[in-house]
Amino acid sequence: HGIERKLDAGQIVIRTARLGEQLSIEIFDDGVGLSERRPNGLGLGNTQQRLHDLYGDKASLEVRSDDGGTTASLRLPVQETVHDE
Repeated sequence: HGIERKLDAGQIVIRTARLGEQLSIEIFDDGVGLSERRPNGLGLGNTQQRLHDLYGDKASLEVRSDDGGTTASLRLPVQETVHDE
């Protein structure tokens, strides 16, 4: 989405990390940013509501944008799975 309007090649970077009891996922692109698009579109609103419904305050989705691209930061609670053998 963010790099489709660039005239030259774009870059997308995905970073993941475990921060205590949370999974952190950050996605960055060096596209045109949200200034030319709707910053609070229906999809982002629905996703934020769904995260709140599933995890309450234990999850978040933040989107930041400037002329140099957009970063989406997602935080989710880590849920350990125990397997019986």
